Amino acid sequence: MAKTIRQTGLVAAGCQPWNLNMVTGHGPSFAYCSTMAVYIYEYDETYGEYQLTSINATHSKTITSISWNTMNPDLFVTSGSDAQICVWDVKKRKCIKSLDKLSYVPKCICWLPSNKTQSVGYTWGRGPISLWDTATDRTSTLDSTNFSSDISIFRFHHSDASNFVVGHADGSLSFFRSGIRNKHALKASDEPIEDNAVVALAWDPLSHDYLLVSRKQTGTQLVDVKSCCVITTFSLPSKMVSTTTISWIDSAPGNVFNGRWESGVLRLWSASQSTPLQSISLKSTGFSCLHALATLQTTGTAKISKKQNQNPPPIRDRVHSSTTMATLPHSVPPARVVCTFTDGGIGLYNLQLRKWEFLREQGHIETIFDCKFKPDNPRLIATASFDGTVKVWSVDNLTTTNSTVGNEGVIYSIAWAPGDLNCIACGTRKRGVFVWDFDKSKIIRRFKEHGTSTVFCVAWNQRDSHRLASCSEDGACIIRRLDGELQKKYRHPDSTFGCEWSYHDKDFVATGCNDGVARVWDVSKPSTDPRHVLRGHTAKVFHVRWNPLIRNILCSGSDDKTIRVWDITTETCLSVLFGHISNVRGLAWNYEVPYLLASGSWDSSLKLWDARSGTCIETVTDHGADVYGLATHPLNPFLFASSSRDSTLRMWSLAPFTEVLFLRILADETPSSIVGVAEEAMKKDAPLKLSGAMSKQLLVQLNERKNNDWIKLRWFSELFCSSHRLENFWDLVCVVRGQRDSSLSKSYKHGILHMKHLTKYTASTAQEIEHSVAHKSGANFRQNEKALMRAADLHLKLGNIKRHCEILIQLNQWERAISLAPAVSTNFWAELSKKYAAFLEEENNKDAIKYYISAGQLSDAVRFLTSQNELQDALVVAQSSNEGSMPPSVGEDGDCNGVSPEQGVENSDSYYDSSTHFEYFSSLVTQCCSELADRYYHNAQPFQAASIYLTNNDANSAVDCLVKANKLAVCICLARNLKGDFHGAKVAARWMAQKCETMGLYDIAIKLLQSFDSEITPDTRWSSLHALCARCDVTDENKRSEIYKLAGLPSASEFTNQAMAEESRGSTTSAMQCYLLSDQPKTGLEMAVQLLANKLNNSSWTVDDILEDLECCFYVRSCVLKEQSNKHLRAKLLTISAYIGAHLAIRRDYTDIVKPLLQHAKSMCDLTHSNDPTFPINPSAIQDELHAWVTTSDDVIDNEVIARMRSRAGEESSTCLKGATVVDGSNLPSHSDIHVSTISQKQIAGAPFYLEDGRSVLSLNEALMWAKVNQFSPTGSGARICPF
Repeated sequence: MAKTIRQTGLVAAGCQPWNLNMVTGHGPSFAYCSTMAVYIYEYDETYGEYQLTSINATHSKTITSISWNTMNPDLFVTSGSDAQICVWDVKKRKCIKSLDKLSYVPKCICWLPSNKTQSVGYTWGRGPISLWDTATDRTSTLDSTNFSSDISIFRFHHSDASNFVVGHADGSLSFFRSGIRNKHALKASDEPIEDNAVVALAWDPLSHDYLLVSRKQTGTQLVDVKSCCVITTFSLPSKMVSTTTISWIDSAPGNVFNGRWESGVLRLWSASQSTPLQSISLKSTGFSCLHALATLQTTGTAKISKKQNQNPPPIRDRVHSSTTMATLPHSVPPARVVCTFTDGGIGLYNLQLRKWEFLREQGHIETIFDCKFKPDNPRLIATASFDGTVKVWSVDNLTTTNSTVGNEGVIYSIAWAPGDLNCIACGTRKRGVFVWDFDKSKIIRRFKEHGTSTVFCVAWNQRDSHRLASCSEDGACIIRRLDGELQKKYRHPDSTFGCEWSYHDKDFVATGCNDGVARVWDVSKPSTDPRHVLRGHTAKVFHVRWNPLIRNILCSGSDDKTIRVWDITTETCLSVLFGHISNVRGLAWNYEVPYLLASGSWDSSLKLWDARSGTCIETVTDHGADVYGLATHPLNPFLFASSSRDSTLRMWSLAPFTEVLFLRILADETPSSIVGVAEEAMKKDAPLKLSGAMSKQLLVQLNERKNNDWIKLRWFSELFCSSHRLENFWDLVCVVRGQRDSSLSKSYKHGILHMKHLTKYTASTAQEIEHSVAHKSGANFRQNEKALMRAADLHLKLGNIKRHCEILIQLNQWERAISLAPAVSTNFWAELSKKYAAFLEEENNKDAIKYYISAGQLSDAVRFLTSQNELQDALVVAQSSNEGSMPPSVGEDGDCNGVSPEQGVENSDSYYDSSTHFEYFSSLVTQCCSELADRYYHNAQPFQAASIYLTNNDANSAVDCLVKANKLAVCICLARNLKGDFHGAKVAARWMAQKCETMGLYDIAIKLLQSFDSEITPDTRWSSLHALCARCDVTDENKRSEIYKLAGLPSASEFTNQAMAEESRGSTTSAMQCYLLSDQPKTGLEMAVQLLANKLNNSSWTVDDILEDLECCFYVRSCVLKEQSNKHLRAKLLTISAYIGAHLAIRRDYTDIVKPLLQHAKSMCDLTHSNDPTFPINPSAIQDELHAWVTTSDDVIDNEVIARMRSRAGEESSTCLKGATVVDGSNLPSHSDIHVSTISQKQIAGAPFYLEDGRSVLSLNEALMWAKVNQFSPTGSGARICPF
């Protein structure tokens, strides 16, 4: 059973600035602390990138410190304001040990450097320093004395636990060496300096005595602990510049870098010099933490598991054939620096390459109280936070487009102006209400009618843009005009927390009050008394929300833990929603289904309700703390956002909830059949129908276009799948179909481009940049320089070297321009450029690409860009090569084979008319597309992956990609629109039909198969329709007969007669199939098991010999299998299906489920052999294979057992079944919704899939791969699983 709500996006919290020691790492992995959680990033060697792999939200209050175990890379420890210390296992992704109920809040923690013990040092206030042995749970005191100043930080020496140093709030240091104490030594000065605490300590990794210390005001020093003296004082450019964080660089002994709070300038130092070696400006905002990661020792070749086929290495991993040149000493060490910023940004900076390996520009560092979509643009969403900022995010890529400065104090509520006014009203804790123009990035209005009282909520009237409402702890709800005119001031008996304008009546506003009453006010009336009073809650009403589809319906959420749905005309409560166990906060109605309501609570849960009956449809607890904000948009009604005290913004899809409606559209039912009237839909037990503005608008437009099938499928897929990425996907389908460019969306040129447009739009972008700079002569020179350099790089990638050089000259970079220009005409220059490029590549210098392209070494250029993970740029270069825009390689006569790049493509026939060159460059483009698509797919972005294939007109791969990612409905839409005979579409239709069966929609299932499975013909003896009817568990014989008739099959009794006839002729397989469809399915099961056993008795059996008969066995009715009298037959069938399923998993590279399948086969086989020792599959043989699979490492060539298994498995011919399943959202870790997989014992990321017992759970990826090779549940009950 899959979830109705599926998480599709996550904006992670930023690193908190409140405490020290908020970033740590071990090897290539690192972690940072937000206020409430720890975010763990690990390096993915396959793709050469960092991934957020898990979130630890064990603490209930602010995290105070973190430390990674230097001896055990799998463990780190955190402390929190909840007086708790927790040990986290990175591999298991869970807290494995905790020290609870301390009598104080630990300020700082640190692992002891010892392999023998697993002890943690911790302290608070003025001490003492205590130890916790995590192995025995014993605590002790390391030093019993207290200090005269608070401890700000302490550090054990990396190799000697008896050697440690303590930094104090007064700037002094206390040294401990083998029992010798030297307390409060090395003060910053003789006179006390205010606010000069020790903020960072770092032992020299190559010394026993040297220590770096940073103080908040007086900067950084290198100290000799043994002699207790200062060796070097590092000079900062100004006394106003402070240091907040420091770190040694392991790849450059004696080098260190530091950063400061005020600005993002990274300074690199030598320990022996008082002035910095280099200063690198990374961002305008300051650092909160820095941490140098251990240098990655990469070989340039990605790991290939022994459990995968040995495919040729991708472009990025091919060995460079040029002669390796000697490497000169690095001016900058090869280090990766984890940088966290005060604006919530987090990034990994490659110090040597001077580039970000990844960067998330901003994030909230505290509670996000509110989130709202822009009324006229569902692709923008704003958030308001305790950190004092309002940020506007792009929904497409979840990056910030703008942010307030952050000096307004706590912001509790926001409201967008209607339409395209591009303003946001904000309610604050002490500074009233202000209006921010996010286009101009400035505040344009302030309203202070509430004085210094907290404004809990603001609401902008969407039907009258001049009206703005706000409610406050002063008990007033104020209605004002934007020009400042006060229209109404509605007094309440207590603080008011929520207000909202009606969608249907511009004069109605509802409020929620601390007295537990919701009120409705009519602004058009002179009276200041409420129009309606809604009593029923027993505690304060926090939020009120109008139903957008039904005029008189209002809901309210309360601290009494309930939600009430009201009819305001009668002032009666229609239903009470019970289920939350703490105060209700977030509320959001759906814009298409009038009874669908989402809620968030202090209990960390998000619930989806049927407001008609008060039934909770779904509960998710992925947020690690209170859920405050919920938002959705009428133009994208099945995507909604949530915000929380865990400082994250999350996106959720309701696509599973509306799947049945999408299936009806795919089955060619009329669109009007799924659209109804909102009031009718609110009636109890009314069928699911749409009744919002979006669906009605689609109906009108479809009627105008005479229900064009292509338009219908596109629009409904975008409506139901809740992904903006589908717009780009369908644009590419338009191009593949040969439609005019005018049919493409406005956003197309900013998305993934088809090959025919790639170079044209890239050139256009370059020209736009130049034009923009030309009209900004008085603008910041540095910004202009960066923009022009970007334009120059684009021209270069398009092959326009002449323009590239001209821009370089504009930028006064004559040397570089002169060195590039002669490349098009001399053999000497080309050879020199090639060698220089190879040298630059050895240095990992990005300038190598310029010389490769100029010298015509295009495959090297593509390879180098790919090795740098710049796959999109590699694709541009490859396509430009394919179009002939690039300079050809220089011939032996010293020219460019008679072609100058200035001549362009038109005159380059002498070089590009060779079919060999065309095939070569085409293959280069195909390879780039494949790698880029693979990257998107691996990152759980299936629509982008499919779009990449479509850019190269590779529809088959696009279809296969969607099938693998379980985007079956979109896959069928694509296949129908491209009118091709795609095998993937047949597979998708069969799986969708199975999904329909589980929902009892046999009519739709049959229509899908008849429409999309081309293997169904009148002469077919066994097809997917036969399989559907054989599986049918309907007990009503009349209903069964009706299903057979719809499928065009004979009745069950006729199949019985056919089975007997086939059996008498000796046709065992045909007889078995007929019995499975007859009213004697048990006989078919017996024959199937015997048939399979006979084939398995042959020692040379293969999966291909057995698969067809086994698939027939999959279609026996579950009710037959579950009968107690058939338990032995069931055990045999489940043994065979699991055992063959394991081989199929090997064949299809589903490596994660091979072990669980073998384990399941072994347990089933043990039951079988206890009753039938002659059964051909032996438990000991399975155990040997299981042992071989588990123990053979990735670096070892297959042993004899594994080789035999691979030989039996054979090769998979269906590309849509090859490769691991990765569904969208499966890469998103959760804070608290922790499920451990029943079959792999791993914590599940993304959506879980519950088995039929309601307890056992698999990840959705595991469930899909399992069902593709074995349709029977891992519980052994004989039930089928259908996660499709």
